[in-house]
Amino acid sequence: MFFFSITSLGGITFLSIEQKGWRFFDLFKPEAPKLLEHFLILIEFISFLIRFISLAVRLFANMVAGHALLKILLLFLLVLLNATGISVIVGSLLGFIIILAVVALELLIAFLQAYVFIFLMLVYTKELL
Repeated sequence: MFFFSITSLGGITFLSIEQKGWRFFDLFKPEAPKLLEHFLILIEFISFLIRFISLAVRLFANMVAGHALLKILLLFLLVLLNATGISVIVGSLLGFIIILAVVALELLIAFLQAYVFIFLMLVYTKELL
């Protein structure tokens, strides 16, 4: 995830510098009094980098959350399978259905996050080009 963000950041920055030349760096220089100018340039540069880091963190958090939920449900199913009686059959069947539903939900979320990643990357690219 972080690799995708860094690669996108590098590619977009390279294309922007190639198209605009040194005017690309005017993006980081807002209209402000001279006293605040250096401070605002630093803030603009940090916000430029944070956009791509936030994309990587969003993808990572969703992946970790889905995997953690699956691990918890699988451990619960394992506990149910160690029980005795009719609860084993009902519990394991119900647990299996729930795990399948969570896997389907995680797959749907993965596609949605990929769409959001691409959409936001295009929005950031449009701002820079």
